[in-house]
Amino acid sequence: MKNLSITQEYVLCSLNKKGNFPTLSIKIPVCVVASGLIELLLNNCIKIDENKKLCVISDLGAEQVYLKSLYDSLNKPKPIKIQEIALEYNLSFTSKKLNVLVADIGNSLADRDCVTPEKGGIFGNGFYFIPNPDEVDRVIQKIRAELLESGTVSDETIALVSLLEEGGQIKNYFSKYESEQLKVRLKEIKKAPSNQLLKQMLDYVDSFMIGLG
Repeated sequence: MKNLSITQEYVLCSLNKKGNFPTLSIKIPVCVVASGLIELLLNNCIKIDENKKLCVISDLGAEQVYLKSLYDSLNKPKPIKIQEIALEYNLSFTSKKLNVLVADIGNSLADRDCVTPEKGGIFGNGFYFIPNPDEVDRVIQKIRAELLESGTVSDETIALVSLLEEGGQIKNYFSKYESEQLKVRLKEIKKAPSNQLLKQMLDYVDSFMIGLG
């Protein structure tokens, strides 16, 4: 399986067969930005300060170059509020900044043969990104193995499932029974003492969704 980041996996699983996002979705744009923030947090590029503001603490890694536009939006002299990100990104697919971010992520997926670019798209560069069904299935099977079976559960997978749930996308890939099991597992994991840092991050994402949705 290709080694994809949480942002790449979320975008890959959010694209429809035509290579774009559901046009009526309100939450998916929010989740795209949230996935990028989580990835930057997990890679110690940014942190959440005591006032629940975001601040840059290290340089962006070469492997996260597709998040440069988001990173640059955060790289300011003072910590930035969630609401400021909302104003900058507008969080709709008519937002130029959001489309640049999605285009960069889509191109990174194309470099890994996870999507096929097709001319005529809306993501700031004249392309749709047609998802490779096999690569989407690999991501879903990884979720199934880690959360519904006995695999080791990574922070990235927990965060990915949380975002898919927030975006109303779980039902696209899992049965009703599996969806309920995923919710139960997520609650169990968040309660575990060893997962307090992850819980803090996911609680922050919840507040991010409330603040931006």
